[in-house]
Amino acid sequence: MLNRITETALKNLSYLPRIVRAYEVWSAILPNRVVDISSIFDRKINALSAYSSQLAEIDYIHHVSGLNAYRSITIPESRYAEAFIEIPGKRFSYFVNTYI
Repeated sequence: MLNRITETALKNLSYLPRIVRAYEVWSAILPNRVVDISSIFDRKINALSAYSSQLAEIDYIHHVSGLNAYRSITIPESRYAEAFIEIPGKRFSYFVNTYI
């Protein structure tokens, strides 16, 4: 849903961003960009902790920690990383309509 909203928003811009990054939310993706977040991981967890009502049902902190730890395997000496699909802005609409 958010990808479709983003596609609509991009169509209404007078320019396209050079790169659009799609982030894995509900499932792991096949990324073409992985970013070390080790230095800010604690801040990320603190931010997630602020949403206690959502954490009451699903332990997102546990799952995010595991996924971010897994992603770090591709970056030497990293403890945590986030993965993205980087798409040229002019190809985002094609990506959404083909894969989403």
